[in-house]
Amino acid sequence: MNDLERQADAIEENAVNQQIKSTINVNSLMNMNDMYYVGNLVDIDGSDWVSKSEAQAILDELVN
Repeated sequence: MNDLERQADAIEENAVNQQIKSTINVNSLMNMNDMYYVGNLVDIDGSDWVSKSEAQAILDELVN
């Protein structure tokens, strides 16, 4: 991969991250009994259901 391709990939990744940031928030995640499903966003060890603060931290990590 050359420098131009890397730059294009970075621009595309940034655009996708901005789109995610503007459309997904913790309240848009599937939730049950104050647990939020993040299994479709990240592959984590253990349960795909996390607390609201953990879900927010995951979303923050994904878009930054």
